[in-house]
Amino acid sequence: MYLTKLVRSGMIVLKRMNVPLYSSKYSKKTYTIHQHLLCLCIKEIQKQSYRDCRDFLDEFERGTGMVFLNHSLGSHQDWPGYAKLVGGKFYIEDYTVDTSLILDYYHDINLKVRVIDPDHPVTRGVGDYEVIDEGYVNTELLPGLKTLLETDHSKCDRYVGWTHEVGNSRVVYLMGGHDKRAFENESFSRILENAIRWTSENVNP
Repeated sequence: MYLTKLVRSGMIVLKRMNVPLYSSKYSKKTYTIHQHLLCLCIKEIQKQSYRDCRDFLDEFERGTGMVFLNHSLGSHQDWPGYAKLVGGKFYIEDYTVDTSLILDYYHDINLKVRVIDPDHPVTRGVGDYEVIDEGYVNTELLPGLKTLLETDHSKCDRYVGWTHEVGNSRVVYLMGGHDKRAFENESFSRILENAIRWTSENVNP
């Protein structure tokens, strides 16, 4: 996540500089002028409000664990660094000139999901299972992920669940969760609950 690294590194360096503090009566934070400009830059790139941008940076510094589901793999199409946070991405029309990269998706397919690592805290206590859910084809995964779940369905890419670390944060992505049938599935619900518990353990108070 090059953008986050840039901002984080910039703020660390600037804290060491003898620059007058900048503060606002509308903000609970106190930044130097340069730190404030960095926040404004990331705000514009992510098309977020200043408050949301500031909150995002705060969570990253604390190492807050994150769990992403389903469509979130395709969020923030115009922010390259987002893929490094989730662990991958998919492309949709209007955001790439290479049509070979565009995602194919299929609703209401019967996925037979295999647990790759039954001893991992996210999958512990869950065996292989079947679920009616959505499948994605043509997703892009980043190297270095710890894959947790896979399927051999022809209308879905192989890996449907993984984890990795971003800074001090544990991150889990689950491709499932398109509608209530996924959340009513005992195995998927158990994995989701495990993921939330496991990632939240890494939060630094």
